[in-house]
Amino acid sequence: QVDNYTHPGGGGSGGGGSVEDVSVSGGEYSLRGDSSQFAFRGLRLSGARTSAILVEHFAWLFAFVDVVASDSPAFLTTLDLGAHNAARARP
Repeated sequence: QVDNYTHPGGGGSGGGGSVEDVSVSGGEYSLRGDSSQFAFRGLRLSGARTSAILVEHFAWLFAFVDVVASDSPAFLTTLDLGAHNAARARP
């Protein structure tokens, strides 16, 4: 699997499935979506430093049902990690 935070150009890790009944506390982002075709149900996200959810620019078709975020400055942030990593990789 490609690590989108360190690999220039980003990359995906496949797609499809569900994440259900999960609680996450803290972190830069409580949940990071860098793939496609996922359903999120029954999530409790709290205390993220930047945003409760980060979605990569090429990720698509997410369904959110009964998702609660608290104590985070933003609920959802989108980011072009490919451009971000290319900028970081320059000397």
